[in-house]
This record gives sequence, C-alpha cells and structure tokens, in this order.
Amino acid sequence: MSVNHYPHVLLYIWALLWSCFLSFSHSLSCSISSTELDALQSLYISTNGQQWQWKDGKTQWSFPAPLTAPCSQNWAGVSCKQSSTNNSVCSVDILSLPLYNLAGPIPSDISGLSKLTKLYLNNNEITGSVPYQFKSLNTLYLSYNMLIGSIPSQLFALTGLINLYLDYNYITSTIPSRISTLTNLEYLALNANHIMELFHPLYLH
Repeated sequence: MSVNHYPHVLLYIWALLWSCFLSFSHSLSCSISSTELDALQSLYISTNGQQWQWKDGKTQWSFPAPLTAPCSQNWAGVSCKQSSTNNSVCSVDILSLPLYNLAGPIPSDISGLSKLTKLYLNNNEITGSVPYQFKSLNTLYLSYNMLIGSIPSQLFALTGLINLYLDYNYITSTIPSRISTLTNLEYLALNANHIMELFHPLYLH
C-alpha cells in the first residue's frame, strides 16, 4: 500500500455536509422493511434518542412510526434508496448522525439495516464494542466516541469496506492480521487508542 496524506478532517467535514444535505434532500414515497424500522428504533432507544441534539430543519425520529416515515418524512440523518424493480420499496442506504449526542452502545439489531452502505456516527458518546453486524457497508466512521474492547474479527468479513475510522476511542489489543483481507480498504484510522503494533501513518491507499 502506498501512503495517502489526505487530512482526517476532510472526511469529518464531508460527514457534516452530508448530514446537512440529507435534511434538504427530496422525500421518497416508499416503505422500508419492518426489520429496518426496528433497527432504527433499537438504535434510537439504545443511544438515548430522547436526548439527541437535533439539527435545525431536520425531522426528528418518532416511534411508533409507519414504514414510510423515514423516507417520506426525511428523517434526520437517514438517506433512502428506492428499489430498481419496485418504486414503493426503499431501503436505508446511508445513516449520518455526527454530533447528535448519541450516548450508549450500538445494538446488534443494527444488522437489520442490511443494505446500509455508509454509517457516520462520529463525535458522539457511543459506548460498548465496535459493531460488525453489517452486510453491505463500505464506510464506517466511528471516530471520537467511547468504544472499548478489541477490533472484532467479524469486521474483516466486510470485504467491500473502503473507509474505516475508529480513531479516538478506547480500543485495545493489537491490529489483527486479518486486516489484510480488506483488499478494498483505502483509508484506515486507528490512532489515539490503546492498540499495540500501531503502524504509521494511518491513512492508507
């Protein structure tokens, strides 16, 4: 791998801009699955959703909710993608909630977002271990949280992962050798943790 010197702050700014864009994106008149809605509700409950810091102009999450709500009501931080074969069916494609005051662990039910490609939950107070219950993820941005434990080996089954940002947490142990299986990985940030055998620099291409 060759070294890439793009500053970390660029992705942080991009995540904020994307979160702002979601609030002004057009709504889609389609339904997500009940499993996806349950996953959003589990995240809301697990991370103390009643204390989230909502941004101006964004629709707050509210439960119970119809399956159409996240997409048709432009829920804050939620980006939906319409099915190519059925316009009445959608899936959650991107979830972007940086600086929303999420506090608590990411629930295992997050796996219900089976078509999620990008997850931006940086700069919150997320606790517990690094989540790995994804299927289609290419970007995982969890910098500046309170994650503990080791990097789960299951995370390296996500061979489509391109961006992995876990810096500024409390992750321990060593970098698993299985990280080499992430052949599409372009950006990796693990600094400011308690990880042994830390290579430098941390942004790879």
